[in-house]
Amino acid sequence: MPRQNRASNGDPFVSKLPYDIIELIWANLTLRERIRCTRVCTIWRSLLLNSNVLWSEIADCNIRRDLIRYEINGKQVRRVDLESQNTYAIHFLIRLACTNIHTITNAHYFDNPSYFFGKHIQDLLNITGHALRTLDITVVDRTPKDFFITLFTTCTNLTHMRCIFTKTGHYHLPGPHPTGKDTVSPTIAQSMKRVVDLSVSVLDVDIEELKQVLLCFTGLKHFYMIRPPTVDEFSRWLDESLPSLQTIRLGDAYECPPVMFSQAGRKVLAVIDKGNGKTAIIAHKHRDIMNAFHLKANFDSGPIYEMFQHFTDLGMPYLRSLALESYRPCTPPFGIQQVINQLPCLEQLIIRYINFTAVPTDTDTLSFNTNLSLKTIKLNYCGGVTTADLRRIVARFSPFMKCISFIGLNELPDEILRIIYARVLVLGRLELSHGDLTSYTVRELVDSWTGRKLNVLEIGGPNKIKSPLGLTRYAREKLANTTVNLFT
Repeated sequence: MPRQNRASNGDPFVSKLPYDIIELIWANLTLRERIRCTRVCTIWRSLLLNSNVLWSEIADCNIRRDLIRYEINGKQVRRVDLESQNTYAIHFLIRLACTNIHTITNAHYFDNPSYFFGKHIQDLLNITGHALRTLDITVVDRTPKDFFITLFTTCTNLTHMRCIFTKTGHYHLPGPHPTGKDTVSPTIAQSMKRVVDLSVSVLDVDIEELKQVLLCFTGLKHFYMIRPPTVDEFSRWLDESLPSLQTIRLGDAYECPPVMFSQAGRKVLAVIDKGNGKTAIIAHKHRDIMNAFHLKANFDSGPIYEMFQHFTDLGMPYLRSLALESYRPCTPPFGIQQVINQLPCLEQLIIRYINFTAVPTDTDTLSFNTNLSLKTIKLNYCGGVTTADLRRIVARFSPFMKCISFIGLNELPDEILRIIYARVLVLGRLELSHGDLTSYTVRELVDSWTGRKLNVLEIGGPNKIKSPLGLTRYAREKLANTTVNLFT
């Protein structure tokens, strides 16, 4: 311990802090770092071994190898990460009688008797009982029926779950029977009602049986399914059958988790729709309370065109995030300004492979929204976006932007880059790709951001940059704190 960090009587300086401050500091360290702190001196060791935070989270370690030497109070353990752990680690936690665990992550649940792992994890779940609130199981090698019945018999207060079922075949899931007779006990049904956040992946499951089990989660607010069935009807069924749902997320191709826009009394819909685009009907239905709408679909379908018409006529007053991606390029009969001008609260706009129709730029024929709320903008391979459109979009930029991505647009003049520099003070990521980008344009861009906050600069091809290596070297020298990637 350096002399300047010791008090006048030779004790470590940290021992002079209030005890609640000391615990707050240690609570922000990993388990491995807290264990290292016990070896600093006897005072630190005594403080840590008698605190409530030392064993509160067990993660990032080999449980059996690193912890067996310590006398651990199992009642202090609150969070356990079982990634890369074996059955001996679980048996070690069971012997500690960790009855107050509220979060278990990265667990495996095997039904094969040759593993014994499933039996041990169930034993751990049995002793945590009513304390467990969050359960993340990355491999469930049991049928959903057996798993849910066993789980909710012992863990009655679960609120957040993620389960990935690996067994294939059709199962008889717990839930209301088609005749009206429930296949689960009232106690289990009551436990399932407490779940508010459910992520699930099931291979080859019958859609009707899946609906039966979901009907038991009547208190569900956030639902995420990695491999959804036919999305058109299923998403509409979710919206109609589970009115408590705030977030519906179907598919696994979102760069920005839509749940971050979730809010009480609002709706979030994020769907990869491989059908005919009828998912857009949900957005029509909830236009007054929709917070985020992310859709990847075939935008040549009739319902999608109706959705665009809906945007241009009525808008969505509270929409904060709009992400639209077409499987193949399409051309709706609207301009981009006609869409986003009806979205006054928009914070994130992501559009890909949609060719908009040019519209008059006369201010008398097109209203102009000037709310400075836009923090993320990604226009990738979108036709029909003119310089006048870009001026209007940039005028809505917040001074503190997360990402600006203009790739494959018809027009990207130097004027727009100068306006961006003039309006934006802090920028997380800037992505540009255009055939007319020259070495002079990029050098001017780099000079303008020198001394400003820019985390990532990425220039993609094709472009007219003649010496990418030299320009990259120049950019990294001028923007010392920026990650720079230049391609031709």
